[in-house]
Amino acid sequence: MSTGAAVLRANSVGARSPRSTVIRMLAANRVAVVSACTLTLIVAVAVAAPWITPFQPDRQDLDRRLAPPDAVHLLGTDAYGRDMLSRIIVGARASLATGAIATALAMMVGATIGALSGYFRGPSDLWLTRLTELALGIPPLLLVLLIIALFGPSLRNTILVIGLVYWPPTARIVRGEALRVRQHQFVEAAIALGARARRVIQHHLLPNLMPTLIVQATLFMAEAILIESGLSYLGFGIQPPAPSWGNMLVDGRRYVDTAWWIATFPGTAIFLTVASINLIGDGLRDALDPRRR
Repeated sequence: MSTGAAVLRANSVGARSPRSTVIRMLAANRVAVVSACTLTLIVAVAVAAPWITPFQPDRQDLDRRLAPPDAVHLLGTDAYGRDMLSRIIVGARASLATGAIATALAMMVGATIGALSGYFRGPSDLWLTRLTELALGIPPLLLVLLIIALFGPSLRNTILVIGLVYWPPTARIVRGEALRVRQHQFVEAAIALGARARRVIQHHLLPNLMPTLIVQATLFMAEAILIESGLSYLGFGIQPPAPSWGNMLVDGRRYVDTAWWIATFPGTAIFLTVASINLIGDGLRDALDPRRR
């Protein structure tokens, strides 16, 4: 009995060891830990925006136009007398939501197409691969302008644009990983036992592709936030008066010499968010890489 219990305990420890190793490696990566804390703080501020903003983000005080940071307006005001701190906090919700939802859309579509292509191979793989290559061949800027011209600029269309831009790279990466996992014996055994393709993909392929998808999602989310900011800066993204970090940069470009805070603080928010996500992705990539364990 004691020997059997010891074997069971050893097996349970062995089963948990990969996850424990990943957590331990992440905890040892100080840069990733600091980045995770920074991103958590930014997300918490965005979620609590309705309760912590000192002023309404669209409230104008023309007597306080272009006021520098002081005790009343900690980050100053813009050209319409609106509080910069309140607008940055509310703008975080739009930027983070765009990045997260667009990344989820790209991951879902790309992972589905890549997994189906890598599992079935043959004619299905050929057609899905050609579809992915065709989508990769379309210039992202052209696709962005086409969708915006057809449906108009809005938060929903910005999310749709970013999702359509990023699913093809995801599909190509997932296909390569799926072809590799497809050759493992446990997948071949499941197929030989008569498991349906849907079950094999859901219970065998996708769980083994999760490390790759997690790392790609962090990197794509950072790029999605940058794209949203760029689209808003060009006038194709979230439209005023709704605040976003991108359109706040647009407001500040005319006052760089006289009111530096209008462009500096939104730019700093973008930098901190994107840098944190990228550094977390680097930490996850190192922790999930078996060669580094």
